[in-house]
Amino acid sequence: AGLRRNVLGRIIYQGVHYAWLAPLANVIIFVVIGLALAILFRVRPGLYRARPLAWFWIFIIMMALRGAGGRVQILAWTLLAVGVASIGATVLCIDTPVKRRWLRRFAIICLGLMAILASVGLAWERLHEECALSQSATQNIDQPNLLWIVIDTLPACRMSLYDYPQPTTPFLQELASRGTVYDRCISPSPWTLPSHGAMFTGVAPEEQSSGWVTPLDDRHPTLAEVLANHGYATAGFCANKYYLAAEFGLGRGFARFRDPRTLFMQACQSSYLASLIARRTVLPIVRDRVVGRKTAEDINRECLHWLETRPIDHPYFVFLNYIDTHGPYVPPAAFRRRFGDPRPEDPFPRTSLLSEANDGSELTALTQSFEACVAYVDAQIESLLEELESQGRLDNTVIIVTSDHGEQLGEQKLMGHGNSLYAPLLHVPLLIVYPPRVAGEQRSQQLVSLADLPVA
Repeated sequence: AGLRRNVLGRIIYQGVHYAWLAPLANVIIFVVIGLALAILFRVRPGLYRARPLAWFWIFIIMMALRGAGGRVQILAWTLLAVGVASIGATVLCIDTPVKRRWLRRFAIICLGLMAILASVGLAWERLHEECALSQSATQNIDQPNLLWIVIDTLPACRMSLYDYPQPTTPFLQELASRGTVYDRCISPSPWTLPSHGAMFTGVAPEEQSSGWVTPLDDRHPTLAEVLANHGYATAGFCANKYYLAAEFGLGRGFARFRDPRTLFMQACQSSYLASLIARRTVLPIVRDRVVGRKTAEDINRECLHWLETRPIDHPYFVFLNYIDTHGPYVPPAAFRRRFGDPRPEDPFPRTSLLSEANDGSELTALTQSFEACVAYVDAQIESLLEELESQGRLDNTVIIVTSDHGEQLGEQKLMGHGNSLYAPLLHVPLLIVYPPRVAGEQRSQQLVSLADLPVA
């Protein structure tokens, strides 16, 4: 993975700590298997056979290393693992005191190296943030804070703020009384990476480097870089684990830019064996929550915790990305029946450009689930702003609420996003609140783009 990422420059969809999380996940798996075998052999000593056991361990280790093989087919890698295990078992079963001593030393060295990598990785992350924040703290500037909220995969047409018949965004409607709503805001792209790239740099998607597996390069400075150079404390808290990871180039300029995944999920995805086990044993949805996904409440908690460490009189730029309105549509239990009692057979909007959209009761259930997710995010924005206001951190703060792109729910017989340029994908919300400069209770008919935001 390190070779593919650092030498070949390929996206590996893994967090920055993969160098130690992958071996840690494998060690945990090996320990669990080893304990199970030890108990089995203690109960049934006659089952113990040294050579088959050695073959089994080498085979498991080889399969755990399959991720390093890149695009090698699973069948070819399995045959290679069988061959290596057959040869290795023969060699390993030649038992000598010297061999046992060297195996123990090798195990200790590997564990020590893993501990060093973990310490260095975590310390480097902390040091980078401290250095960036200390540099910004030396500049005495009198500028407003910037709180930028992106609700991933939310079309304007599904918000009561934009006259949708269901009350999906009551708080944003109230917040709009203090700012300006743009009725004709267009996303320059129907999917995440180029849209965020345009929001961060002001550069249109066709002029960016970003692609499905190509990160945003550093040819154009990001808004976070510009603000950091002008003394702002910068932080990004994101839930989109596909394209909002720092690996895709959107973390440039942020003193703190948390990986959208927890360390547990990073460990599972860094190890091929762990990810294989997780895919076969872990349900994607448990108790009205998508496993491994950070909710809006989680993002708010990370944001508030970071702000608690910052001086209240020093300007900040905080970027938040909520993923709750992205498929699968799984609203929390408190919101699930907000607009009915949806029970979709599959909460994923799976149909593509060439497919017929879900119809009838299934489409209704999906739509109601989506609406409930929107209402949940609206409530979480209210909770966040109330807490910031109680702390005095909303004084002199520009609030931007928008989306990177929309979502199709049966329009033109399409579902999901990234597969068309119809209005439900490109017409996105834009609300700006800053009473000293932005008029309240205003609706602008000016045609604007998300790419206009960093240069406005």
